Amino acid sequence: MASKQVLHTPPISRYSIPALVIALASLAGSATATDTPPTWLRDKIRQFETEPVTNPPRQVIKSQYRGKTVYYVPAVCCDRFSELYDSNGQTLCSPDGGIVGDGDGRCPDFKRQSPSNQMIWQDSRDNPAAKR
Repeated sequence: MASKQVLHTPPISRYSIPALVIALASLAGSATATDTPPTWLRDKIRQFETEPVTNPPRQVIKSQYRGKTVYYVPAVCCDRFSELYDSNGQTLCSPDGGIVGDGDGRCPDFKRQSPSNQMIWQDSRDNPAAKR
C-alpha cells in the first residue's frame, strides 16, 4: 500500500495580508494622474512642436521652488530669457538668460533653491543645423 504524502505549508502570519495589501496599494499609487503634465503645459509643448527646431533643443523641466511645483523652460539661444511657470501656467520669472545671463531678477535664487529636477519633455525632432 502506498503511503500518502502530506504537504505542510507554513501558517499565514496575521501581518502577511495587511503587508501585502499595503505593498500592492503603494505600487498602484506610483503611476498617478499627477505624473501627467497639466493641460496648459501639454498645449505649450504642442506649440513648441509646431515651431522651428532649435539648437539646443527645447526642454521642459519639472522642479520644486519655494515648496511648489514649477516648470522651467531653458532659453533656446543666446541672450534670450528662460521661462519659469507655476503649476497653473502663470509665468513666475525668467531665472536666467538675457544679455547678462542673470534673467529678469525676479527669482535669482531659483537655481539654488530647486534641489530636484526632472526633465519631462525634450524636442526630439531632427535638427539639420546641429549636423553642420
